[in-house]
Amino acid sequence: MAEAVSILEALTAKSREQLMRHARPRHFTAGSALFYKGDDGSWLYLIEQGLVEISLMSLQGKKATLNHLGPGEVIGELSALDQLPRSADALALTNTGGLVIPKQRLAEVLRDDSDACLEVIRLLCSRVRNASDMFENRAVAPASVRLAHCVLTLIRKWGETDEQGILHLSQQLSQAELGEFAGLARENVNRLLKEWQALGWLQFHRGQLTVLDAPALQAILDQSE
Repeated sequence: MAEAVSILEALTAKSREQLMRHARPRHFTAGSALFYKGDDGSWLYLIEQGLVEISLMSLQGKKATLNHLGPGEVIGELSALDQLPRSADALALTNTGGLVIPKQRLAEVLRDDSDACLEVIRLLCSRVRNASDMFENRAVAPASVRLAHCVLTLIRKWGETDEQGILHLSQQLSQAELGEFAGLARENVNRLLKEWQALGWLQFHRGQLTVLDAPALQAILDQSE
């Protein structure tokens, strides 16, 4: 089986169909919260359209963005699996539509699909490793490395290539949102984006990011290792 990137992809077609029978549509307007850290985790959510931000707020009131999720991705499965409250906040960055799936239905399906259980374990272990790498990067890496890592991660996830072979980010993000994801102040993001635009590496205009020279950004990461 190919490596799954979501809980649903870890299931067999039969198990996935069984689970989706219990799904119900639900929409969230831009700026509204799907849930907050500490809320009861009674459901998971399959995003069909829109963009959702996963974040944590420190005791000092500083937000750390952990991830951005879009169409085809699932949110809230951790609480559905461990039966504990939500571990982070989830905010709809745009008008978002999707399907709510009760957590007990997921448990029922996994009990009958041992292969899927193993795949879910691999998926969650991969996420733990990715989270560890991300926090290590934020803790010790200089600003240029953090932002280059952020841009490349987003473009690999949501990049679309046009007829000229140029990479465009399909989701719009503000400089502040890029900064939250990279662990940088907006001023630092603005400075670096201007420098990289002058070098011809990328363009950023009204939330639309275009990468013109991905190898140049990758070189920043390679030089930091």
